[in-house]
Amino acid sequence: MALVGESMSDDIETICDQLLELANDNIEFYYGGCPVFAVALHDLSRWPMYALVDRDAYALREVLHAYVRPDRRTVVDVWGPRTLTAIYADFDQLRLHPESVKEVHLNRATLLRLSGANPYCPTIAAALPIAREVLALTRQLHQLRHSHCRFEDECTKQRGTR
Repeated sequence: MALVGESMSDDIETICDQLLELANDNIEFYYGGCPVFAVALHDLSRWPMYALVDRDAYALREVLHAYVRPDRRTVVDVWGPRTLTAIYADFDQLRLHPESVKEVHLNRATLLRLSGANPYCPTIAAALPIAREVLALTRQLHQLRHSHCRFEDECTKQRGTR
């Protein structure tokens, strides 16, 4: 019989594997289609949309990467919940020249306008089913991690009273 912690850890690993497979199968929503994917995630979750843009650009013409933020520490894109540091590691410009990039809060119209410049960008209709899956897995992962933290807190309290 597995311990509660091991079972929960297995569940978290399974969800992470599902997110990885989903992202690999839909990589167009990471490279080029991320603005549309961010809009789809926003439409489903109502989480605010953000983008990394060139700090020195005269006018906002290009998004380096777009995502939603359920909280200050977490970003969600086709790969699921991650940190901004993880996104920086994926892109040479961000990793090599982080000072040249800034994060901006963007509205739906602006993100869609910016994605319209890419003729290969997927549509929102194509993004929505994948965004639904990513959102559901993200929420499951959050719930597991949250209940795991509460469980750890309870264990810590019990150890303190012995």
